[in-house]
Amino acid sequence: MKRIRIGLTAASDRAPHVLAIAELLMRQGHEVAAILVSGVAPRPRPRREAAQELRQRMLAALGSRPAEQPDTSLLAEFMRRRAIPPAPLQVWARRHGARFLRTADLDDPQTIVAVRALRLDGVIYGGGRAIGPAFVEAVGGRILNAVSEPGAAMPGVIIGWIDSGVLVSTPLAHVPVPVRRDDGPAMVRERSAIVAVDALCRHANALRTARLPDHRFGRFTLPIRQLAMWADA
Repeated sequence: MKRIRIGLTAASDRAPHVLAIAELLMRQGHEVAAILVSGVAPRPRPRREAAQELRQRMLAALGSRPAEQPDTSLLAEFMRRRAIPPAPLQVWARRHGARFLRTADLDDPQTIVAVRALRLDGVIYGGGRAIGPAFVEAVGGRILNAVSEPGAAMPGVIIGWIDSGVLVSTPLAHVPVPVRRDDGPAMVRERSAIVAVDALCRHANALRTARLPDHRFGRFTLPIRQLAMWADA
């Protein structure tokens, strides 16, 4: 299998699903060349947050730390089973030699110049600002995303190409989401996120090998109801 040079988008430096995708792609032998965090402007920390950090530093200096509440989400359990340690995306990028970019808008001219220079085989959308035409052109239209089907008789995740915005215009695969009778909407969303992470990694080869449809770039819409997968999108 030939190594693929991939970029990932995210809406936050602490997006666990993007961390999971990055780690799994790397383990498959692909190169995560860049992580692009968009749509999050730097903000001053609230006093309460700063005070909590100061308290934690003082406790650490005294050799005592408050017990941290474990993350009990299904995605956190998925990552623990695969030995993916939690970390900010910027830390992961530095550790693995990936370019880490923050931008207010993925279509920003400076961002487009940087993305073109990276010579990516394609991008996996993991959240952030909506995709615009300049970004689509910069990566040759090769942007994969996962969306869910709200209200479908059998819950599922659609993997496919974005030609604008965040929804899929041309599907590559439909992956069923295993649910239980007592699952509520929040639990179905959690299960869908795990399926999406796994499916995006399994279909990463399409970024190099798939033939893109001629009707992309905003002239085609998949005729199904879709729900953006990532809550931070």
